[in-house]
Amino acid sequence: MRRRIKMCAYCGEIKPSSKDHVIPRCLFPRPLPNPMITVPACDDCNGAKSRHDDFLRDLLVTDYAGSGSPIAQELFQTKTIRSHQQRKSLLGRITEGRELYIPVRASNGKPDTAVLFSIDFERAIEMYSFLVRGLYFHFHSVRLPNNCNFRIGRPDKADLDIWIKMFNSQGGANVRRIGNGEVFACAYNFGANEKFATLWLLEFYGRVHVAVITTPDGFLSNLKTDS
Repeated sequence: MRRRIKMCAYCGEIKPSSKDHVIPRCLFPRPLPNPMITVPACDDCNGAKSRHDDFLRDLLVTDYAGSGSPIAQELFQTKTIRSHQQRKSLLGRITEGRELYIPVRASNGKPDTAVLFSIDFERAIEMYSFLVRGLYFHFHSVRLPNNCNFRIGRPDKADLDIWIKMFNSQGGANVRRIGNGEVFACAYNFGANEKFATLWLLEFYGRVHVAVITTPDGFLSNLKTDS
């Protein structure tokens, strides 16, 4: 792996860096689409981010919303189950013995069962903040500042409609896809007067959506309000 002295897209330090795949390769079937989204990353940040890669894959492909994706289900059968059987799945170790089975109704109207479990929210914030930091740097060649605050959420259908209207009211969203978008796509926008106040809608496997809002420290206190 070629290493050059560059600014790390994640921490901003000037260090020996290598290319990091912002959207982890393990989320994709082979062969990988070309081009992938890469940014320079130091060893520390590359290692910290890579610890989330398999966890993110397992989390997404076991998500009930992603159950209709053939790609997600292929990865679930070939990667996630095998990793769990070998006791290598962090998601499996976190959820084992703590899961709750609840009855649901599938999209075809038939009864089904879903597994409900909780994860460390701090891990989710760190995981998705790495992705958004990398995406922002790739698109703008500028880092989000270290003091950015990240808010993460899972929008439902009504929330998605609100986000789309919000994007359109701001002049349209910047939409990016890797390959044909079957694995990953995103839409984002940022404030006219504050480029680090951003709205992101991340889409995985065409069905799993994650909303991310970034705001630098002091952003809300600087907003003008009507008296």
